[in-house]
Amino acid sequence: GERVTLVRTAESVVSGRLHDPGGAPVEGASVQVSLVQRTGYSSRSEEHATNLGFFRIGRLGPGVVTLEANGPGWAPSASEAIELTAGETRSDIALRLRPGATILGELIGADGRPQAGPTVWVSGGGLGFDNGAETDAEGRFRATGIPPGDVDLRVETLEGIELEQRVRVAMGETVRDRLAPPGRVVRLHGHVRAGG
Repeated sequence: GERVTLVRTAESVVSGRLHDPGGAPVEGASVQVSLVQRTGYSSRSEEHATNLGFFRIGRLGPGVVTLEANGPGWAPSASEAIELTAGETRSDIALRLRPGATILGELIGADGRPQAGPTVWVSGGGLGFDNGAETDAEGRFRATGIPPGDVDLRVETLEGIELEQRVRVAMGETVRDRLAPPGRVVRLHGHVRAGG
């Protein structure tokens, strides 16, 4: 028979530190890794940082690695693209989470009353950002750590009405929003005067 020789490429490694805008480590933070190898093969994985903010990702091949950090209550870091050669170790990576936007909202049903229980989904604004916030007894919800840009709010009311709204948020901004079916009664607080 013919002799077959297998060549194993030495693994590449990236490591570094993940922190908040003030330089402190973020508990529960993770690093999303995308690798596009020179062969065209691509893969994606997630690694958690230590409680001191350090991360190490091994078993990577040569190619372009894109890293993005995520942490509870923070917007994702800017994506960092690094070209790796076979067997290369990069230990100087610093990923900084960004102040996320906050959306404070209220969900109103077809009867004009607040709805407790439905989950409002917030998506967009960044690589794979999708987060849910459940409404409380007064129909209010709070979504945090939203990346800047256009985000979509999606919810299904208790009556089965699907609502969707696009909102633009800036880094660190707090936006107030109300989701209600169109053409329905909305509760107002205050005094109503006719004709002036």
